[in-house]
Amino acid sequence: FCDGGVLEFGTTEQWSCPHQLRAAINVTLKLKAACDKTGAGYALFWAEHKGKLSPVAHYNTMARYTSCKARRGDEETFATKSKSVSIAVGEGLVGRAFAQEVEQFVPDACALTFD
Repeated sequence: FCDGGVLEFGTTEQWSCPHQLRAAINVTLKLKAACDKTGAGYALFWAEHKGKLSPVAHYNTMARYTSCKARRGDEETFATKSKSVSIAVGEGLVGRAFAQEVEQFVPDACALTFD
C-alpha cells in the first residue's frame, strides 16, 4: 500500500533487504513529484560513496522519454546515461551542492561552464 494505492514492481533478481526497497520507492516518488511540480523532464538523486557522488535513482517523464526515443532511436536518456558518472564531493555543481549542503539554482543550464 502506497499513497492510497498499490505500487507493484518486480525483478528477476533476488532482493536482500525490504528497507532498501522502501527507500528506493520513496526516492523515486520524490523524483516524480519534483518533475510534476516543476515541469522538469527528468530528476536524478545523487548519493555519496567513498568520496564520490553517483546517481542512484532517476525519473524521466513519459514526454521526455518519448521525445528522446523519437530523436535517438534508443531507450537512453540523460538520466540513464548519467548512471555511469561519478563526481568527487566538492567538484562541479552537484559536488558543491552536496559538500556545502545548499541548494544550487541554475536558470540557464546551457550557460554552465566546466568548473
